[in-house]
Amino acid sequence: MQAAPARLRRYGPGLAQSPHAHEGAHLSLVLAGDFEETVGRRTDRAGFGRLGVRPEGLRHAVRFGRRGALVLTLDLGGADAPRDPAWTPPLPEAQLSALVPLLFEGGRLGQDAAWDLKALASADVAPERPPATWLTDLYEALIEAPAAASVEALAEQAGRHRVHVSRSFAAAFGRPIAVVRRQAMLDQALCALASGQSAVQAALDAGFYDQSHFSRVCRQVTGLAPRALMARAA
Repeated sequence: MQAAPARLRRYGPGLAQSPHAHEGAHLSLVLAGDFEETVGRRTDRAGFGRLGVRPEGLRHAVRFGRRGALVLTLDLGGADAPRDPAWTPPLPEAQLSALVPLLFEGGRLGQDAAWDLKALASADVAPERPPATWLTDLYEALIEAPAAASVEALAEQAGRHRVHVSRSFAAAFGRPIAVVRRQAMLDQALCALASGQSAVQAALDAGFYDQSHFSRVCRQVTGLAPRALMARAA
């Protein structure tokens, strides 16, 4: 297996791409922001930490969210190309922080990381029961404004006890509120930084204590400091 080039792409807020196809199969890992991808009659929403796999020649349309997106793209060899498009649930931070810097580094470690991502993308995922409406509302509120979305605030919004809200949220989405909130804060701060906002202001607006807190979390999740990550963006 030859080293597969990893590319970090920056997409502007609200950008809409009409139906198009790519010459080769590839994986896409969302590091910040979100977008909707439409293939035929099916539309998937891709956000932080989700890994998508697309076969060669797949026609799809894409509409990016209000903060745009940072997407790490990995080209796949023909022999390893997928036959069907799919999106995984959000990957755990431990996997992201281990794989992302290795993909950028390339070489044998990058090859190992590419195999890991392919294995994750092709894994069978058990179907999930749709979350209750009140939980979906809480999730959207958290993603929209993570700085204000504490467990206490979300429980007040739902009119339910904090313990019940925390337990139900983790059961429905596979991650506790604190983890999702931390990822949403990083998501918002990176999008703001990519749009030209200062690191200090991006950190504070997203809910971090200060710029150092933002930098520490970014390194833990992606393996790179915010400015080093931005330097990779095309």
